[in-house]
Amino acid sequence: MQSDNDPTQADVATLERDLLTAIENVAASGAMTEDDRHLLSYEAEMLSAELRGCIEYAPE
Repeated sequence: MQSDNDPTQADVATLERDLLTAIENVAASGAMTEDDRHLLSYEAEMLSAELRGCIEYAPE
Protein backbone atom coordinates (compact mmCIF):
# COMPACT_ATOMS: atom_id res chain seq x y z
CA MET A 1 0.00 0.00 0.00
CA GLN A 2 1.38 3.39 -0.94
CA SER A 3 1.03 6.41 1.28
CA ASP A 4 0.77 10.02 0.19
CA ASN A 5 4.37 10.54 1.36
CA ASP A 6 5.86 7.91 -0.96
CA PRO A 7 8.10 9.41 -3.64
CA THR A 8 6.92 9.32 -7.23
CA GLN A 9 8.75 9.22 -10.54
CA ALA A 10 7.94 12.93 -10.91
CA ASP A 11 9.53 13.64 -7.51
CA VAL A 12 12.73 11.90 -8.60
CA ALA A 13 12.75 13.78 -11.91
CA THR A 14 12.40 17.09 -10.07
CA LEU A 15 15.18 16.24 -7.64
CA GLU A 16 17.44 15.09 -10.48
CA ARG A 17 16.83 18.31 -12.40
CA ASP A 18 17.51 20.41 -9.28
CA LEU A 19 20.71 18.52 -8.51
CA LEU A 20 21.98 18.79 -12.08
CA THR A 21 21.22 22.52 -12.02
CA ALA A 22 23.17 22.91 -8.78
CA ILE A 23 26.12 21.03 -10.28
CA GLU A 24 26.05 23.26 -13.36
CA ASN A 25 25.87 26.40 -11.21
CA VAL A 26 28.85 25.36 -9.09
CA ALA A 27 30.81 24.45 -12.22
CA ALA A 28 29.93 27.79 -13.82
CA SER A 29 31.30 29.59 -10.77
CA GLY A 30 34.65 27.92 -11.39
CA ALA A 31 34.57 25.97 -8.13
CA MET A 32 35.05 22.57 -9.82
CA THR A 33 36.85 21.16 -12.79
CA GLU A 34 35.13 20.11 -15.99
CA ASP A 35 36.03 16.50 -15.17
CA ASP A 36 34.37 16.82 -11.76
CA ARG A 37 31.28 18.35 -13.37
CA HIS A 38 30.99 15.42 -15.76
CA LEU A 39 31.55 12.89 -12.97
CA LEU A 40 29.02 14.46 -10.60
CA SER A 41 26.44 14.82 -13.37
CA TYR A 42 26.89 11.16 -14.30
CA GLU A 43 26.58 10.08 -10.65
CA ALA A 44 23.42 12.18 -10.19
CA GLU A 45 21.88 10.59 -13.28
CA MET A 46 22.80 7.07 -12.13
CA LEU A 47 21.43 7.66 -8.62
CA SER A 48 18.21 9.00 -10.10
CA ALA A 49 17.90 5.94 -12.33
CA GLU A 50 18.37 3.68 -9.29
CA LEU A 51 15.70 5.59 -7.37
CA ARG A 52 13.27 5.37 -10.30
CA GLY A 53 13.89 1.61 -10.42
CA CYS A 54 13.21 1.27 -6.70
CA ILE A 55 9.94 3.16 -7.05
CA GLU A 56 8.88 1.19 -10.11
CA TYR A 57 9.46 -2.20 -8.52
CA ALA A 58 8.44 -1.40 -4.93
CA PRO A 59 5.81 -3.74 -3.52
CA GLU A 60 2.42 -2.16 -3.22
